[in-house]
Amino acid sequence: MIYELAQLYLTIDNNIQVVYVFPDIEGASKYNPYLSLLYKTNNSSSAGYKKINCISPHPLFPVFIWNRLSGEKNIVHYHWLGFSNLRELFVLLWKISIVLFYRITGGRIVWTVHNIHPHKNKYSSMNRMFYKLMAVASTRIHVHCREAIEIMQPILNVNLDKYYLIAHPFYNVNHIDKKIAIENLQKNMNISFNYDAPLFLVYGVISAYKGIKEIIEICCKNCYQLIVVGRFLLGEEEYIRDIQCLISGKKNIFIYNYAVSEDVESWLFNSIDAVLFNFKEILTSGSVILALSYQKDVFVPDKGCLKELAGDNIYKFCSLDEFEQKLKKYVNDFTVKEK
Repeated sequence: MIYELAQLYLTIDNNIQVVYVFPDIEGASKYNPYLSLLYKTNNSSSAGYKKINCISPHPLFPVFIWNRLSGEKNIVHYHWLGFSNLRELFVLLWKISIVLFYRITGGRIVWTVHNIHPHKNKYSSMNRMFYKLMAVASTRIHVHCREAIEIMQPILNVNLDKYYLIAHPFYNVNHIDKKIAIENLQKNMNISFNYDAPLFLVYGVISAYKGIKEIIEICCKNCYQLIVVGRFLLGEEEYIRDIQCLISGKKNIFIYNYAVSEDVESWLFNSIDAVLFNFKEILTSGSVILALSYQKDVFVPDKGCLKELAGDNIYKFCSLDEFEQKLKKYVNDFTVKEK
C-alpha cells in the first residue's frame, strides 16, 4: 500500500503537531527540489489529512528535544545519511548523537532511505554501521518503491512493518517549444548540434556510480550527439580527468560541469530527445523522475526502483551491450521517422 506522507506520520501519532526535518528543506532544495516537493504535498489540504507543520531545526540547537519534553507531539524525519571524509564524519556523529538522544527520551524517528550506500562509497563498513543503527532507532523507514525494500532488508535486517512506501514526487517543470529551447541553447550556451538527428542528455551530478564514462564511450564510438550537464562530485578528480580525456577533441560531445538554473534546465530538456542513465547501483533516481516529468524518453538499467517504471518512453537494459543495441535501434527508428 502506498501511503501519503501525512498518513505515515499519523500512523505514529494521531495527535502529531510538528515534524522536524533534516537536512534543512530550503537549503537542500537549492540543488534538488525533492524536499520542498515532498513537504509541499504534505502541507496541502487536498491530501485529505490534517495539515502537519514540517520545519527544519538548526542542527546545533536541538529544540525539538526540549519541545517534546515540554509536551509537544513531534517527530524527527531524517533524510540522507553517510560520510566520505573526516569533516563529514564529525558532522554526522553530532547529528546522529542528537537524534539518538531524542529517541532515548521517547521521540519517534522517520528515516528516508535514498541510497544503498553513500554515492562515493568510502568507509563502507562504518557507513553500513550508521545505516543499521538508524534503521533500529527509526519508528518508520520511508522508501520509494517495493524493490527498495527487497534490496535494503538484507542490509538493515529490521521488522518489515517499519517500511512505508511513498513514491518519489514528480517535478514541476516548464514545457516550452523545442525550437525556442534550441535557440536559447545556441544563443546562451553556444551549444550547436544537428538538431534533426537524435540528441541525448546526461544530467545530474557527475560521479562514477552513474557509469557516465561508459555512456560517453558508446556515444563516441557511434558518433551520437551527447550533452553532459552537472557539477562534478568532490573527491572524484581522477574520474573527472578520465571523462575530460574521453571528450577531448570530440565535436559530438558537449560537457558543462556546473549546476544550472531552472531556465537552462528547461532549455536542455525541451531540446533533447532522450536522457541516458547507466547507474552501477541504484535505489531511486531524482534525475530519472525529472526526465519523466519533462515527458522525455529515458534509457535506464533494470535495477532498483527503475525496475518498476513502465511506459513506451522507457527503455530498460541489463548490460552495456544491450544498452548500445537499444540506442542503435532508437537512432535508426528516429532517422526513419524523420524521413
